[in-house]
Amino acid sequence: MVPRYAYDRFEEFRASQGNDRQDASDITEAEIWMKDQNRDAGLAVRGERRRQDKKMEKIEKKLTKRDEAEEKRIISLENKMNRGLDKIMEQLHNINRKMKIDRDLY
Repeated sequence: MVPRYAYDRFEEFRASQGNDRQDASDITEAEIWMKDQNRDAGLAVRGERRRQDKKMEKIEKKLTKRDEAEEKRIISLENKMNRGLDKIMEQLHNINRKMKIDRDLY
């Protein structure tokens, strides 16, 4: 962003030249200077925006990786729970079968 004092200096320069613009080369130089200042400020803003975009991309990649790792961890825990539940159900079934056999024997 162009500092406010740069615009003020340019306006003072224009005011000092008067309405007749006798020295057009000075005005042109001042206008060129202002355009250069604006361009440089624009490049700085674009450069800063680019840096911020890159930072955001890195953060998004980290978050994506973290989310994927979390999903894998959750799936792994679900699988462990399912295996544990299957073992418990199998044991209950075996106990139930033994009880049925024991009941039939008596």
